[in-house]
Amino acid sequence: MPRAVACFRATDFPVIPYPVGYRTRPSDVGRPTRSVSMGLYLADLAAHEWIGLVAYHLAMRTELFPSPDR
Repeated sequence: MPRAVACFRATDFPVIPYPVGYRTRPSDVGRPTRSVSMGLYLADLAAHEWIGLVAYHLAMRTELFPSPDR
């Protein structure tokens, strides 16, 4: 969601972030993954978002860490 917010703000489009489609449950936070493959999958998802944030920041001059409210 931070990457989407940064893109909208780069075009001066007002946006209010509203997260949906969570990939984790609150009870899963801080608990080890069930398997190594699941851990690698989650690490891949996180890396994709972090690399995307940095790439958009460098290429399009978006905010690197946009806050939910401006």
